[in-house]
Amino acid sequence: MKKSLVIALAILTATACGNRNKCPQYVYDVPQYENGIAQTRTAQGLVEGYKQGPLYIFRGIRYAVAERFMPPVEPESWEGVRHFRSPGPMSPQGFGFGGSSVRPAPAETNDITYDTRQKSQSEDCLRLNIWTQGLDDGGKRPVMVWLHGGAFQASCGDLEICYDGSMLAKKGDVVVISINHRLNCVGYLDLSSFGEKYRYSGNVGIMDIVAALKWINANIEHFGGDPNNITIFGQSGGGGKVSATLAAPSSKGLVSRAIVESGVNIDFYNSDLSRLIGEETVRQLGIPAGEIDRIQTIPYEELSRAANAAMNIIRKQAPELGMKVNEFGWAPTVDGNFLPWTVAEALKRGVSADVPLMIGTTLNELVTVSPANRGMSMEAAREAVIKKYGAEIADEYIDTYSCCYPGFEPRDLIETDYYFRANAVREASLKAEYGKAPVYRYELNYLSPAQDSLFRCPHNMEIAFAFNNVHLSPAFAGFTEDSRRLNDIISDVWISFARDGKPYSKQLPEWPAFKPEEGATMIFNNKCEVRYNHDKELVSLMKDYTANPYF
Repeated sequence: MKKSLVIALAILTATACGNRNKCPQYVYDVPQYENGIAQTRTAQGLVEGYKQGPLYIFRGIRYAVAERFMPPVEPESWEGVRHFRSPGPMSPQGFGFGGSSVRPAPAETNDITYDTRQKSQSEDCLRLNIWTQGLDDGGKRPVMVWLHGGAFQASCGDLEICYDGSMLAKKGDVVVISINHRLNCVGYLDLSSFGEKYRYSGNVGIMDIVAALKWINANIEHFGGDPNNITIFGQSGGGGKVSATLAAPSSKGLVSRAIVESGVNIDFYNSDLSRLIGEETVRQLGIPAGEIDRIQTIPYEELSRAANAAMNIIRKQAPELGMKVNEFGWAPTVDGNFLPWTVAEALKRGVSADVPLMIGTTLNELVTVSPANRGMSMEAAREAVIKKYGAEIADEYIDTYSCCYPGFEPRDLIETDYYFRANAVREASLKAEYGKAPVYRYELNYLSPAQDSLFRCPHNMEIAFAFNNVHLSPAFAGFTEDSRRLNDIISDVWISFARDGKPYSKQLPEWPAFKPEEGATMIFNNKCEVRYNHDKELVSLMKDYTANPYF
């Protein structure tokens, strides 16, 4: 008999909702871990996970293997049953992103209580996690594959609590998958200058994603999923990974739909620039060109230190070499092989033209939001605009902003994002112009009440809503009637889009596809509405002020 533990989740602190006595109480049925197992077959052999309520959960399944800087290949088969109850290791994180120490990967274990926040790090990180309500039942469920953010540099598919796929899988009867793949210098260091062997080294992180999609396509029916209905969705760097994956010809036929949440610059590196970083890294390591294979055995911390030093050196040299660099960090390379074109050029060429796309941003993104700006006067806001953008644009900017966002607060003038929004509009416009499938644009303008409205609507805000996990993030997203309702709406939209390529919730007005001349955009807020080219003039005006998101 199934057992469950009913937990009433009320607001635990007054700061999360303002007034404890006025906060609604929500009741969630949270199943206890069951003694039953979850077992099915893959192309490599039998896999065993665990059952939690209606869900079958597998963690840390190996989808590919790879030597350092080499393309991924299929894993070897095995006899008997292998247990996948614990998360796999994350890619080494590099300096300044999650620390530099590399802990060994845990052995496969039956322990389902392994703390996902204490992640091991290993270059042997090509693993995935699955949440599903069916095994070998012919369910043909939509499959939703999460590509985590972290600027191609950090994080992993299950690092954050709100990445848990349980609530989304239960609500929509979809199969949710998160993946780990190589990052930073082990995923994107371009060593193609040193011979054919390393021709793909600058893109093996994206090649890992394609390898995961191939594994999913080949095996997902055993997990109740439909191999012909696979949606990839990701946020920030994960949004960039979605765009890059769509631009890779090798992904053709593996992706049915795509969602880009706060995606990054879609131009990426050209090979001239990325090769300079690779060459300088080798110089920093003191490796002669004729002995390049030594780089495969250099300890990761030494490699990362040298690669970051090379990045800083080339960053300073790039302008002198006539190379314009908007963002400088680890990213894919237009190598003429795996990625023949930039994302923008791939859109123009119709690559993945038949894949429906949903794309959007948050109001504030990575713009610095300060509680000190509360109650700011228009006079003070105008001075801040002059300081931030210059006197020559100040008055025109304020007038344009007033037309686009009537009823704004003065602080909004300096706390609104344009970098991510401009990239989203550009990608949506190219998709609409050259694609055969529709594109839908959204903006999340919801101002979180959490911690006395400290965060407003920043980067990452939509993630908990999309995963139907707002109850797991009360100190960030808030836990009120408004956030609960928005949680239902946004998770509905993500699920419906994965199901048939159309974003839908019975609580929303009709959502037209985006066309540049009309600019239909769904505004997610306490009141959701469609607006048309509402900020076109503003984004156009600010196009020269979007070179870097960190204003």
